[in-house]
Amino acid sequence: MVATFLEISGPDRSGKDTLSLAIDKRYEDLGMAPVWAHVDVVIRAMYDFSVLDRFFNRTDYRAFYDRMHFLEKNRGDYSIIYLTASDEDLVKRQKAQIDAGELDGSAYNRHVVDIARMRQVYEDFYYEFKDLVDIVRYDTSEMSSDDIVQDLAVRGYID
Repeated sequence: MVATFLEISGPDRSGKDTLSLAIDKRYEDLGMAPVWAHVDVVIRAMYDFSVLDRFFNRTDYRAFYDRMHFLEKNRGDYSIIYLTASDEDLVKRQKAQIDAGELDGSAYNRHVVDIARMRQVYEDFYYEFKDLVDIVRYDTSEMSSDDIVQDLAVRGYID
């Protein structure tokens, strides 16, 4: 069964945008415009906001409860693709983007300097809530976005 909503989550430089583009390409290859596919793919939404609240030490317990309750209640219709990578790969990708001038210089990008800590917060959150929400985990140090798309199709998350 194809999920209605897929949220792509993960630490900075884990490949969220790249995976979203690969999913769009799959639907285009199937002859469907991504906007007409049976799934809506979003990057950083309810699950991810909760992880980032923990990372940035923001404590809005009501928002956290509401988000997690929604995710649990809509299990199967709202699925999370959690991307991670090795600390070494995340740091290397971050450095490459900084060197290329690709980071926008926003306060957010200036703040996130401890990419390894961010990855660990995501990992801890995954293991804490993996049985509560519909989530699938991929390591982009080990799998390409095309391999992940194929696996998502085999598992029934996308067409």
